[in-house]
Amino acid sequence: PIFAVLEDSAPSMAIIKSAISAYVYKNFVD
Repeated sequence: PIFAVLEDSAPSMAIIKSAISAYVYKNFVD
């Protein structure tokens, strides 16, 4: 159910993706 909600809201999905990639990038840098 939650995945369907995320797919319906593209802007929110983009924000979540950018937050995840920033978190992953930070972990790799550190």
